Amino acid sequence: MKIATEERHGGHFRVLKIKGDGVSHLGIYDHVVRIGPAQFKMGGIGGVATNWKHRKKGYARLVMEDSMNWMRDEGYDVTLLFGIEHFYHKFGFANCMPECVATVRTRDAEAMLGTKRTLEVRAAKDSDWPNAVRLYNRNNARRPLSIVRKARGFKGLRHGSGFHKRGEWVVLETRSGRFAGYAILDALPEPTRTCEVEVTNPAAYADVLGHLVRTAIRRRDGEIAVQLPLDHPFISHLRRFGCVVTVTYKNTGAMVGRFVNQDAVLTRLAAACGDDRGLRRAHGKYVRIKTDLGETRVAFAGAPRGGGARLVIPATTLFQVVVGFRKAEEALLSPGVRASGGGERLLEFLCPAIEPYLYSIDHF
Repeated sequence: MKIATEERHGGHFRVLKIKGDGVSHLGIYDHVVRIGPAQFKMGGIGGVATNWKHRKKGYARLVMEDSMNWMRDEGYDVTLLFGIEHFYHKFGFANCMPECVATVRTRDAEAMLGTKRTLEVRAAKDSDWPNAVRLYNRNNARRPLSIVRKARGFKGLRHGSGFHKRGEWVVLETRSGRFAGYAILDALPEPTRTCEVEVTNPAAYADVLGHLVRTAIRRRDGEIAVQLPLDHPFISHLRRFGCVVTVTYKNTGAMVGRFVNQDAVLTRLAAACGDDRGLRRAHGKYVRIKTDLGETRVAFAGAPRGGGARLVIPATTLFQVVVGFRKAEEALLSPGVRASGGGERLLEFLCPAIEPYLYSIDHF
């Protein structure tokens, strides 16, 4: 019995072999993800599977646990995956991203068609990708769990709002040809749904909505769906037309994540938060954090004097707080969480004010 690592399809394919035959495997894909003002190396896990003849023997557990150790040795900080329900919590994963969809009736949003268009909308080309990446990275610089995109190596959209939905994207530009934003939609035969909107000026949201309305009319769709973070300004733009916003916070399945290297994430994140706010850490001010992954001593600008602060917290709860899935004050009331000597201040210090979100075209 041996677990081997093979390089396949742009990722690290880890497979458990018995007598030379692969019986269970998963893929790990390299990304850089944002958490607060810092960036971390993230291993995106996908393609977890076990040969049906070898299921119920604990092989998937062996591959998962060994892969956690492999990622730590390889310098990963966190890991994320989109998983089935009631399985990945066994390996220390916790839900970490809400799902948000806003819908507006096409007939209600048709009022946009009477607004003078200020921008041109055209089908995007691969050469538009560098401009789109720069805009995306700028607008999501503080968005927890958003992936840092690269301008090079673009090979077209792999999908739209879901793995099995083909995506198409359009570019907004001024009449002089200046790039002003973009939107990504599901292609036919899917209903009208956008899963990403980024603009250089908020005034361009009117042009985006106008394009969605015209698209829905052509497709004979009675409503338009917008799949974006809850606090995205385009969702706010829909309010005056009347919309329904559904936010789902799952406790199993969907997107889950965990620390790979707890020490590295907490110490770097605390330092980055302090630097971001122009605060300096004082010598001897720190909090001792104890989780099921071990104990970490974190110095940060808001720590009580004397070094006697302590925080006991499950690693899953701590991860959910630092990515913004749970608020600090709520987490402190959860089972297994105890703070003394001002240790609760660390959670308040690290918890971001922005909703976590990993856009669907980046799903792995």
